[in-house]
Amino acid sequence: MLSFSLIDSSIASSPLVTNVTTRLLRAISGFRHGRPSCFLAVSGIAFFFMGLFVIVYGVEQTGLLELLANRVLEMTGGDPALTTISIIWTSAVASALVDNIPFVATMIPLIENMSDYMGGADALMPLWWALALGSCLGGNGSLIGASANLIVAGFAERAGHPLHFMRFMLIAFPLMLGSVAMSSIYVYIRYL
Repeated sequence: MLSFSLIDSSIASSPLVTNVTTRLLRAISGFRHGRPSCFLAVSGIAFFFMGLFVIVYGVEQTGLLELLANRVLEMTGGDPALTTISIIWTSAVASALVDNIPFVATMIPLIENMSDYMGGADALMPLWWALALGSCLGGNGSLIGASANLIVAGFAERAGHPLHFMRFMLIAFPLMLGSVAMSSIYVYIRYL
């Protein structure tokens, strides 16, 4: 953590720094009872997220998220219902294709930037629910969609029972679409 605060954010967020730091911590922590410690199983993921938040902060500071928020509002015409439904479905599909935590970390400031155009912070409640439901349920759509999926897949592979990406997705993606459709109906009835 100290290395991330002492060096330039563009360097700290590089995969090289994350990889070197993770390997160093693995060497320091050692193994217990012939197996890697629990620390080893999650250290790479933790350092990935540290680097991710550095990148998200940089993107936010450049004004890119405000530009994206304005673009979303232009595409939906500022209509609250259309904006909410587009966020829930975009969140779901994006979270199935990339891990949902980085996606949400990127979307939070984007939705915050919509506050002035949507009528204040209270008017954002449907968008927050859309983001929460879309990204949470969307993460179930593929093996890489949620951090928990990746951790379980790693443990399953070490136990000799690998989870295959396409087999997982062929079952999970249609189930995810159904749950997101139900969530869309709920958000529409409850908030719009």
